Amino acid sequence: MQCASGRTYRGSELFLHYYVYTYSDPKNGQIRYVGKGNYFRAWSHLNESSNRELHALIKKRQAEGFNVQPLILQLFPESGEKDAYELECKLISYHGRKD
Repeated sequence: MQCASGRTYRGSELFLHYYVYTYSDPKNGQIRYVGKGNYFRAWSHLNESSNRELHALIKKRQAEGFNVQPLILQLFPESGEKDAYELECKLISYHGRKD
């Protein structure tokens, strides 16, 4: 799976790690969503997201011709879910959230 940095992650890499990821608006670079996941969680938003605003933004930017992808900020070992959660919370606190 490719992320916004251009790096491609193998399924085995994502299977064995937790990670923190963001989605940014490709028009202005503003971070619009911060999440924590494993497996293919970050890419699941491209098909359907429970976050209506993120889903609408992704679909709108795709219709405008943008290649929208998540950005994996940091991988954590399988035992690092707590550390991933802490980073997610710090980033949400810094960037804010609408809900």
